[in-house]
Amino acid sequence: MPRGINKYRPGATLGVLFNTDGGDGGGTPPAPTPEPPKPAPPAGDEGDKPLGPGGEKALESERAARKELERQIAQIQQSQAQQRDALAAALGLKPDEMSDTDKLAGQVTGLSEKLEQMTRANLVLSVISEHSLSEDDRKVIEKITDEATMRAVAARLAEAAKPSGKPKADPPSSGGTKPAVDLPGIHRLRSAYESAESN
Repeated sequence: MPRGINKYRPGATLGVLFNTDGGDGGGTPPAPTPEPPKPAPPAGDEGDKPLGPGGEKALESERAARKELERQIAQIQQSQAQQRDALAAALGLKPDEMSDTDKLAGQVTGLSEKLEQMTRANLVLSVISEHSLSEDDRKVIEKITDEATMRAVAARLAEAAKPSGKPKADPPSSGGTKPAVDLPGIHRLRSAYESAESN
């Protein structure tokens, strides 16, 4: 029979066999492992003890501050709702369309682009009228994006368009070639634009 196993007799109860001595069965059972110690509570932690008078005051002040903040948030949300309603009314939207934020955002973007175009057109017209420029000069001014450059080019174009005080030659009465006339030309516009950009 293998070592460490006893013969069982009929009617005997089976149990765990411990063989720590190296002999045939029997022996002492192994010692149980001790449970790990419970962690000690941190210093100053009193668990679920009730708050003292100072703690209760602090708790009440925190609750009051929270209620005040919630009231302020509700006011801000109400103000935003009023502004949204006013914007929808200004854009001519119906209340059922107001929930579509993408549609509103697209309309606001479109309106801002239109406003930007109108502002730019007004600036061009203002600069042209200040300097009494021609339609050809307007086309040059419209291509300039910077307002300062636009005004400088307009001033140069206006200065170049002034009569020079030289008397013009009388056209010959007979056929032949026409005298050269100082009209606003591409070379004059280009030189005015280039001189304004270099400044």
